[in-house]
Amino acid sequence: MSQFAQQALALSRTLNEYAEAVRDRGRAQWRADEIDEDDYEEIKRTYNSLRGASRTLAAQASKSAARGIDRELARLKSATGDLKKAKQRVDRAANIVGVATQLLAVGAAAVTMVAAPNPASIVAVVAAIEQTVKKVG
Repeated sequence: MSQFAQQALALSRTLNEYAEAVRDRGRAQWRADEIDEDDYEEIKRTYNSLRGASRTLAAQASKSAARGIDRELARLKSATGDLKKAKQRVDRAANIVGVATQLLAVGAAAVTMVAAPNPASIVAVVAAIEQTVKKVG
């Protein structure tokens, strides 16, 4: 398996973990009346979108071949590691809707990256991940 496919699969797993964490935090906030039903519905839509992006990413990663992107892959690996670490703080996130929205950007960028693996698409994913890590806090 190529290094690109390995990183795409690692990101896929991380997006799945985030989908579950955001869903769980949103459910807890909704039950505690910290967010309204519209926000909770947005969280559920985000969960479904992230799961879909993750499945697409995983399915396409093994089919993709990429060349000349080693430096960007190193950045993606580092950013994915940061994203995994930040997930531990999701259960304390005050603005879970904002986190969910930012995660949608990661999912969309990741699907684009797999469809057209090149330095620019990888950098777009890295940027979206970095913004998500900041949003999680």
